[in-house]
Amino acid sequence: GGTHDATTALDAHLVGVASIALDHTKVLGESLSAIARDKAGAIRQGRPVFSAPQQPEAMAELRRAAEEQQAHLVQTSPLGEDHTLGLAGEHQRINAGLATKLWEEVAGLLKLDADPGAISLGLRETFVPGRLQWVAANPGLHPDLILDAAHNPHGLDGLARHLKTLPEPPGCVLFACMADKDVEGMLSRLPSLTPGPI
Repeated sequence: GGTHDATTALDAHLVGVASIALDHTKVLGESLSAIARDKAGAIRQGRPVFSAPQQPEAMAELRRAAEEQQAHLVQTSPLGEDHTLGLAGEHQRINAGLATKLWEEVAGLLKLDADPGAISLGLRETFVPGRLQWVAANPGLHPDLILDAAHNPHGLDGLARHLKTLPEPPGCVLFACMADKDVEGMLSRLPSLTPGPI
């Protein structure tokens, strides 16, 4: 969130907003607009805001809040294929585009050199366990595995898009989530992940 999030306890020189999706709906709201409105509560007076591409209703809320706070809003673009990412999935190009713009802004504020070589190295070497993580087969114990922490329909859609780029789909899917998640919305997407058992 943003309005009631701990990040608002301190001042900020800039704000970054990743892709907004339906998640934490019991706290943030039941619609994309409501969630975006809550996240927009992190926008500070006169401070720049960088946002990943958003659904129109979410971007409208961010624009409204930025105007109220007289904050300059910049929509970032996904990084192109000329950048190698350590994290798999096209959605990570959206995240990397946002992170790169935020770093360039921070570097300017701190009077540091936003070294393109260092940025490329950071993007290439980034690893987050459980985010489209490939685990090679261990004979006698398990086959090749893909571990992913997708925990809302938006995340499962990203996972499905990535799995379609693989030479063959997973043989099966093991799925679990907390009861406060959109279980029905996710269960309906599971058959798109594998032709095998779920």
